[in-house]
Amino acid sequence: MVQTSIPVTAPGEYQAQLESLIGKKATIFQHSSMGFPQSICCVINRVYRNDYAQYKNLLHIIYTPERKRTQYVIRLYDYSSILVYAGHIRLNAEMFVSNERCGGMTMGRSLLSFSDEYFDRAIASTNESPVLHIRHNIH
Repeated sequence: MVQTSIPVTAPGEYQAQLESLIGKKATIFQHSSMGFPQSICCVINRVYRNDYAQYKNLLHIIYTPERKRTQYVIRLYDYSSILVYAGHIRLNAEMFVSNERCGGMTMGRSLLSFSDEYFDRAIASTNESPVLHIRHNIH
């Protein structure tokens, strides 16, 4: 596992750091709902706090993906992990780490879902520093 020296953002600073990116290009790296990496090049439209279901005072990020018109929302829960970079950066979001041959078939080997190693690989794939870095160990 790659050790990084990038500090993890303190909870009270999340909204202020993201508000500096409103109307600008950004890259969001997070786990999909199935736990595998996804990198989204987008424009951040709005950042605000609001209640959602049983969660109180959640941070909501409204964004428009690159070359799209529809706006989407990311809600940051207490257990959410996310990286946000200024500008469009192509991060390593490859799910498969190697290929293995087994009985004449080639199969891709992936990491566990929600693995922290996906974040380590994304951070190592660029020299840029993230504007927002939230990480929670699930495994």
